[in-house]
Amino acid sequence: LLDEFGIAQYRHVQVGSLPTGLRRVLEMTCAFASSPTLVLLDEPTAGLSSTERENFGDSVLAWRERTGVGIVAPKGDTLTTPLGTVDVDPGTSLTIEGTYLFADNWGVELLVAWPYRHDIDLDGTRIGATRHLPPTVSVQYHFNPAGQFRPYAGLGLNYTTFFDEDTTGPLAGARLSLDDSWGLAGQVGIDIGITDRWFGNLAVRYADIDTDARGNGSDRGTGEIDPWVYQAQVGYRFGR
Repeated sequence: LLDEFGIAQYRHVQVGSLPTGLRRVLEMTCAFASSPTLVLLDEPTAGLSSTERENFGDSVLAWRERTGVGIVAPKGDTLTTPLGTVDVDPGTSLTIEGTYLFADNWGVELLVAWPYRHDIDLDGTRIGATRHLPPTVSVQYHFNPAGQFRPYAGLGLNYTTFFDEDTTGPLAGARLSLDDSWGLAGQVGIDIGITDRWFGNLAVRYADIDTDARGNGSDRGTGEIDPWVYQAQVGYRFGR
């Protein structure tokens, strides 16, 4: 095992005398010593030199045939690990929005949606999935509320709740949980009048969504999802 992780030449050196990077490699080597079914490594390459990271990555890749290996790194919906690149796939869903104009140019909007589903991939191989709901309340400014073309901009607050997390592939059987998130949300869009009441809508939104991830009950870092959302909709205008 020491040979596989490239540290056999240090077998007679006291642990306290090893450089920080090699101590990290030794700690992770010990995690594989009992041939576990699943190993979750939290930022395993932190403190390693580029050569040590490359050697460690090669060793972990060799172990993928024998042991499920999960790599967790904070801050990122896309990250590079010794096992490859982890991506949170885009999701598509139906949304319903209502806007109340409390002044000629000002309105307040509530957005609700059917749950989004996102697959989580490792180098194109699915390792998990999650669903979420992102209700958002925004204050909007409408630049031309009486015209046929009615551009607007808005700023608001997003609440995202995650549920139905599951794992598969290398992480099959691991318990994954994602904390709920509060964050700012922004939007720009345009309503395009079709009739006096019906209109089309095009909009782009951004939401600050950060979630603390837990694997098997242990903290595994913070993921910054921060999605851009693109919408095409049909709406109906009530009142005046």
